[in-house]
Amino acid sequence: MPRTWIRRCWLAGTPYRPHLEELCRHTDRLTEVLAARLLTTTGWLLYIQGAYAAARPLWERALAIAERSLGPDHPQTHIIRNNLTDLNKG
Repeated sequence: MPRTWIRRCWLAGTPYRPHLEELCRHTDRLTEVLAARLLTTTGWLLYIQGAYAAARPLWERALAIAERSLGPDHPQTHIIRNNLTDLNKG
């Protein structure tokens, strides 16, 4: 999938950013797997928009949830850990 297509899709989500960020404040009401997915997805939206500082805490929370609920060796946990590693490189 071309990166420009991904960027266009995420930028189309810009109007929903405040709503997604508000939902992330209430992840205690979701199952752990759904909470981790919401935090990861919102983190990607912020990352692609260049809001790296805002993406970091969401991915850190998602990683903690994924490690606890899915285990440290689960593929989704590795994806979230990789997102944080990429963020640290940039």
